[in-house]
Order: sequence, then C-alpha cells, then structure tokens
Amino acid sequence: MAQVPYASPVPMQLYGSLAFALLSIGVMVMARFFTYEMGASKATRSLSVELPLAIVSSFLLGFGALFAMLWAGLYV
Repeated sequence: MAQVPYASPVPMQLYGSLAFALLSIGVMVMARFFTYEMGASKATRSLSVELPLAIVSSFLLGFGALFAMLWAGLYV
C-alpha cells in the first residue's frame, strides 16, 4: 500500500495573511480585555465577561503565532 503525502488544509500562500489577521484581531481582543480589567472596579468585574475575552484572545494569538512561524519557514 502506497503512502499518501500529507497536504495542508490551508494553502501555503495564505500563511502570511492569516497570521497577520489572526494576530491583529487577537491583539485587539487582548486590548479590550486589558481596558476592561483596568476600567472596572474589583466589585463590578465579572468572570462571565473576562473568560470569553481571555479564551478568544488566547485562541487567536496562538493560531496567529502558529501561522507566523509556518510563514517564516519554522515548521512546528
């Protein structure tokens, strides 16, 4: 049985654009998280607001960093 080479589901030409978009949006969500943390008093902070912002930011920045490394030729 012949081995079939793995093909990426995302074309290599999109790595740079995808990295830029994901990192940009991730930084914007992270900035929103920080402004919420600095602007809200300790009594008015809500975990139901903080947690989604942190999860979305982490997801976007993580995948943005992954695609930036792939675009730079560092295959992880």
